[in-house]
Parts: sequence; structure tokens; C-alpha cells
Amino acid sequence: MTTPSGIISLPMKVLRDSLGDSAAFRTFAGAADQAAALARIHYFELTPPANGEVYTKVEIAALRPYAIVATQDRNGFSAELDGVSDHFEFADAGRLWLYLARSVAGDSPDLDFCNHLGAIVEDLCELAGQAGYLAFNEIALEAGPFRGHHDLDPTEGEEQIAVFSVEYDHTESG
Repeated sequence: MTTPSGIISLPMKVLRDSLGDSAAFRTFAGAADQAAALARIHYFELTPPANGEVYTKVEIAALRPYAIVATQDRNGFSAELDGVSDHFEFADAGRLWLYLARSVAGDSPDLDFCNHLGAIVEDLCELAGQAGYLAFNEIALEAGPFRGHHDLDPTEGEEQIAVFSVEYDHTESG
């Protein structure tokens, strides 16, 4: 995998690291440690299915639960003039997508999923701004939680999805 660098990729990496250090995300992902949690957090999309078109039920079950971190397709990054001395100084800001998904399971799967989502958001808010973590100013539930996805084939099983928007300023503070 390419190492993230620069003002567009680093916020995604720092959000991914924040998730990997979240005890709530580790519980959600069934991950014992940060390395196992990071293995469930992808940039932009999941690894393609073996046949290149549709996941088998076994393939998608092995990937779930998962998170996807990506820049938003609109307003995903900006650099605004922040000051002028002997050169221009710019402040960067942006918006990231955070997708969280899992297979439907349990007696009250929707409420259980919401409980996990809330705990993950609480952890991210607790970590925000600390050294090594994303200093975001807003996290908002943009879509969901809901079941299914338009790209899923019936053989892939039912999943629960939530999509968050994470807005940040000045990536150097995180």
C-alpha cells in the first residue's frame, strides 16, 4: 500500500489511525489491537472481489465489519489564504467520508448498530485534537443507519451501513 503523505492524504490517515485506536471501533470490528482494527479500515473502497464483479457471501462476510475513509467528492479539500508575510500562508481544511458497515446480526440489530455507532463517535470526539489524532470540528451522520446497498448482489447477504461526514481544519494540529 502507498504511504499517505501530503495535505490531502494525511487527514485520511489520521482519521484511520483514530479509528484504529478507538476501543469502540475495535469492539465493533472484533479486533484485538490497533493492527487488527486497521486491517478493517480501507481507503476509498473495499478490496475488489476475486471475480472482479460481485463478492461471494463468504468474501463479503470476511470483510465485514469494515470502515472506509475517503475525501468527500465535493468540498473534500480547500486551502485558504491565512496570512501574508514574506510569503503567502494557507490554512487547509476539508471533509472526509467515514462509512461503517457490518452484517446484520442479533436480536435487535438496528438498535445494536446505533449503539456501536454512538460509542465510536464518542471515542473519536474524545481523541479529537490530541497529538496524532484528527482535529475535527464536526462529525455528522449524513446517511443511515440503513440496511442494504445498491451495489450488493443478493448472494452477499444483508448489511447495515452508516455514513458520516467529518469536517476538519488545519491538519497540522492533529
